[in-house]
Amino acid sequence: EVLSNNKSIEHIDLGENSIGDSGVERLVEHLKCNNTIKHLGLCDNNITSSGADHLRKLFTSNHCSVNSIELSDNPLKDEGLDLILQSISVTMEHVGIHGTGMTSSCSSVSTALHKIKSIKFTLPDNCDHINNSLANTTVLEELVLYDGSDVAYHTMISGISRNSSINRLWFSGGHLDHPTVSYLVQVIKLSKTITELHLSDVDIAPSDCLLLSDVLSVNSVVKRISISCQPYQLLDQSLVLKFLKKLNCTLEVLSLSVTLEAEYDNQFIREVEMLVAEHNQSDGVTTPLHVEL
Repeated sequence: EVLSNNKSIEHIDLGENSIGDSGVERLVEHLKCNNTIKHLGLCDNNITSSGADHLRKLFTSNHCSVNSIELSDNPLKDEGLDLILQSISVTMEHVGIHGTGMTSSCSSVSTALHKIKSIKFTLPDNCDHINNSLANTTVLEELVLYDGSDVAYHTMISGISRNSSINRLWFSGGHLDHPTVSYLVQVIKLSKTITELHLSDVDIAPSDCLLLSDVLSVNSVVKRISISCQPYQLLDQSLVLKFLKKLNCTLEVLSLSVTLEAEYDNQFIREVEMLVAEHNQSDGVTTPLHVEL
């Protein structure tokens, strides 16, 4: 009843509350008369295709104002994802479906890419159909990919190379081998739209991380780079310093995970501060660089 009558609440986060399908049914019932709710956070709630069907009814109703939904870590499977993604009729700001059991047979994600500005999902083994849609969408601005294999990530990078709308790109988890990193660097170098590149908890060789610094010598669009390897692959200090020496004048934020050895901490930090200071005093720098280690 509160949700039905409230005209000021725009954000609801019920994540990790185990509301299940029955909870979604009750929630949707109250939202039918509400036209102010913009975001629904429903991650990790044991929602299945039955709950997805209730959400489908919400999205296809005349009064639905929801334009952002987080459904990650729910056992929706392909059936539930199809119900939700096929019911989207207007441009959504964000859809989170990471860890929902999506397989290569889920075709609805391909069509949904043309109606979603930001999406995050776990890559299936075969993602050729997603790659083709990715190349043609003009709506998508942020792409967050989870737990991909070398082959899957390589396939998606192919689609990204032909895309003209994505400006924020994330790779989270999974493995990036040397050929895939090299291909990614090549694509980012030529990109005119990607302003942010994030690698989070990825299985990547530290030496391949340094390849990413080559982007800075050519690309003048990228403003933010963050790299977080898996714990046993933290970047060593010398590699970080090499990265800092390749900075260009447009980068605004650089975030790197780094192994600090106690006896070298102070010296390393002084070197970083000196390189950042030199960079910020360079011609063409309009926004001071912020480095996070």
